[in-house]
Amino acid sequence: MAQHETTTAALGLGEFGIQNDCKVFHNLTYEQLADHEKKFNEGT
Repeated sequence: MAQHETTTAALGLGEFGIQNDCKVFHNLTYEQLADHEKKFNEGT
């Protein structure tokens, strides 16, 4: 199972005045990750 870690800075929330060091973890199966990348034109 893949683990995807994103900080608020990586999400670009800082520019909206949201100062938060919390991290968001998404545990995705390979299929869910592939579907997400296909939907958002990410990956190769």
